[in-house]
This record gives sequence, structure tokens and C-alpha cells, in this order.
Amino acid sequence: MSAQEDHLSIDEAAGVLGVHRRTLYRYIDRGLIARFKHGGRSYITRKEIDAYFARLQMASDKQRASAERRSRKVA
Repeated sequence: MSAQEDHLSIDEAAGVLGVHRRTLYRYIDRGLIARFKHGGRSYITRKEIDAYFARLQMASDKQRASAERRSRKVA
């Protein structure tokens, strides 16, 4: 993968994430995904997208484990 492929435009990053570009800007505004600017354009690194997906997976795993603990207490 070339260095250029590591830097995605907002539209490209939104496509990878499966969200609308406005949603991606909301994620950026909330600090969920970091961007950098070059020549007046915004870019997101592939590494940043991978980290975002990892955080989502970690949150999902914690939620699942919590639900399993609650279900054991009820049974």
C-alpha cells in the first residue's frame, strides 16, 4: 500500500465506514475520528479508521460481556 492510499479523502473514508460524509464530520467534531488537513482539504488515515473500528469492537465486546453477567444473575 502506498503512502497515498493510507490517506483517504472524506468521501473515501465515509465509504469505508459506511456512513454519509456529514456523519463522518460529526464523528470528527465529537473527537471519535481524527483528521488532518493538507492544502485546504481534509484527510483521514487508514490507521485512524482501523483504530475507530477497533474501539467499536472493544465497546461491543464489553457490552456483550456485561449482558452475559446480567443474564447469569437473573438465572
